[in-house]
Amino acid sequence: MTPLEPQEKVLVSKDFIAEDEHGEIECQTCHGGDPKAEQKDGAHKGLIARPSLADPERACGECHEEITPTAARSLHVTLAPFTSILEKRANPHKDPKRWKVVDKGRERHCGECHTSCGGCHVSRPDSVGSGFISGHAFNKRPDFLNQCLACHGSRLANEYIGLRGQGDVHALKGNMHCVSCHGADELHAAAPKGIK
Repeated sequence: MTPLEPQEKVLVSKDFIAEDEHGEIECQTCHGGDPKAEQKDGAHKGLIARPSLADPERACGECHEEITPTAARSLHVTLAPFTSILEKRANPHKDPKRWKVVDKGRERHCGECHTSCGGCHVSRPDSVGSGFISGHAFNKRPDFLNQCLACHGSRLANEYIGLRGQGDVHALKGNMHCVSCHGADELHAAAPKGIK
């Protein structure tokens, strides 16, 4: 993954304004702020840097009403099953002190990968330097390298693409990316009831 130059992380490309239907929407519609202010500080007062993370239904729901009602409860936003899985592995009934340490780590670190609409369709996660994928363009499919592998890299991507071990046949022979099997219906769906 190539690091982005500082300006690449924040500058909106001309292509986004000219060619992307999202570029027709005024910035403040999603991001807030004050478009009449003449100075940066005034213009950015009340700015919401990641509007889909703050409120996906308000930011994206007008056009994507079929997706946003469940997106806020999706696994990408809530990481719902992680607590249950970690509890099973840490076995808090056998060793409560161990669970306290694991749970503290979960609270401090797992949240770094929580994301929402923009985290899969517009920008890279903070954990790998953040920034736009392609100048604020909204990509229909997540970028395999800069989004999927950026978040899931250390846990499974290195094994999948063969940086550790032999690699997975789906990636090496089939050139399959995450969304080849994990479609939009699955990724946008709310976590099943009963999962913490």
